[in-house]
Amino acid sequence: MLIADAQVHLWKTDPPDRPSRHGTRPFQLADLLAEMRAAGVDRVVVIPPFWEGPNNRTALEAARLHPDRFRVMGRLEVTGAPNRDAVAKWLEQPGMLGIRLTFHTPELMRDLAGDRLEWFWTAAEQARLPLMIYAPGGKRLQIPVLN
Repeated sequence: MLIADAQVHLWKTDPPDRPSRHGTRPFQLADLLAEMRAAGVDRVVVIPPFWEGPNNRTALEAARLHPDRFRVMGRLEVTGAPNRDAVAKWLEQPGMLGIRLTFHTPELMRDLAGDRLEWFWTAAEQARLPLMIYAPGGKRLQIPVLN
């Protein structure tokens, strides 16, 4: 039986200008491979941790080095200027499965509930882009689901 983990994080040493807010040591590819072996996990979906921002390099590097074991739900900054071209070309990145969005602050929850991200929802639908959304507290929102 094939065992897959649908959400793991990888991160390298924090850059000096942006030390980790979490006080954790890096969790790199060798660490993950060892954990996967120990747990009997065959494949994983790597999601860059939110504190990395829209930095998908570490996750995509894992997918490039082990294309039979890793895929990525990458991060894209959607609250700034609309970037429809990035959405349209997102799946052209080797190993990329879709986009992971995190709405974990009151400000981001307002964006999720409002129409500010309409450009993104439209572009993602046109690109048939899989989305993974983390929105704690979102059960209080009524968000239409596209078919």
